[in-house]
Amino acid sequence: MSARVSLPEEKGGSFEVFPRPGAALLCGDMNFPASAPERAQILAPFAGGEPAFRDAWSVLHPVENHAPTVGIHPVDFVKQPECFDFVFVTEGLSKRLTAHGIDAETEASDHQPVWVEFAG
Repeated sequence: MSARVSLPEEKGGSFEVFPRPGAALLCGDMNFPASAPERAQILAPFAGGEPAFRDAWSVLHPVENHAPTVGIHPVDFVKQPECFDFVFVTEGLSKRLTAHGIDAETEASDHQPVWVEFAG
C-alpha cells in the first residue's frame, strides 16, 4: 500500500519518483535527547497528510521518561545517562507495537542497542 501516488510528470527518466510505502520505521542514533526540538519536528504531522511518526517508547510507555541509551557506561560526551537512540514508527505500525527494549548490559559501543517487536 502506498501513501502517495506519483504525479504524471514524475514518471520516467532518471529522477522518476516511485510510490512509497504507507508505513515506515525510522531508528538510530539521533544525536539529541528526548527533550530536543528535533524530536518534536520528527513527530509533527506532514503537510500532505502522510502518516505521521510516533515515538515507539512513548506509545508503549506513555507516562515514563525514555530509558537512557548513552551514558549508562562511561562516555565523554554526556554528563548523565540520556536517550539519544530512538525508534519512530508511522501510526499504522504503532498499533502493532508489542515491546520496546534497550540492552543496558553490553559495553560494545558508546550507545546501547535498542529493539522493538510487532504483533503479526
